[in-house]
Amino acid sequence: MKRNITVLLILLIAHTANGLWEEDKTGTWPQSWPKEMELLRAHARSIGVANGTQESIYEIHFSDRDEFEKAWPIILSLKTYGAPVRLYRVGSEHAQGLHQLESNALPTVRMYAPPRVTRLLPDGKQELIGSPWPKEIVGPHGEMPEYVRENSRSDPTLVPSDLDRRKWREFNYRARIDIDLVLDGTVLDLNRVQLPTDTPIVDHRFDKP
Repeated sequence: MKRNITVLLILLIAHTANGLWEEDKTGTWPQSWPKEMELLRAHARSIGVANGTQESIYEIHFSDRDEFEKAWPIILSLKTYGAPVRLYRVGSEHAQGLHQLESNALPTVRMYAPPRVTRLLPDGKQELIGSPWPKEIVGPHGEMPEYVRENSRSDPTLVPSDLDRRKWREFNYRARIDIDLVLDGTVLDLNRVQLPTDTPIVDHRFDKP
């Protein structure tokens, strides 16, 4: 009897975890992104997060330095103004997010982007997240808060979300696009990568586990 209860608990936990995210073995970013991104879909994977924070994570794995260096300016153009670029090295532990799903095993560009979901408005209409963002949360240069949420249950206006103070019932939608670089020194070589000067650079390459 005890063994049966243990198995049941494991199954329930697995079902709950799968309900919080979904994985796709290709790049599922929007068709509206630059056409140069189309060639990268085949060696990318996508993670859709659907728990208290909703976002899309795209990991693009590179094995060819020339391909990466041609793609990098296009990828960088998608990053939200002022959003950080985080640096990791191949084999290092990941510092945030879905640790068991995100991998630093290969030279990778990881992009955190708004979820591709709709929300239900009080009048019964559905609205795609981010299409377009309310002007009240967009800065003069296009800067965005990391996450937004509805102001209240009766007021669907999107406002910046403080995740440290969020209520568990709130949905928090990622608004900006951040980038991680997992460097190996050959395919992704920091000496050959032009980093933006108006962006916070967060270096996790030498973090201890």
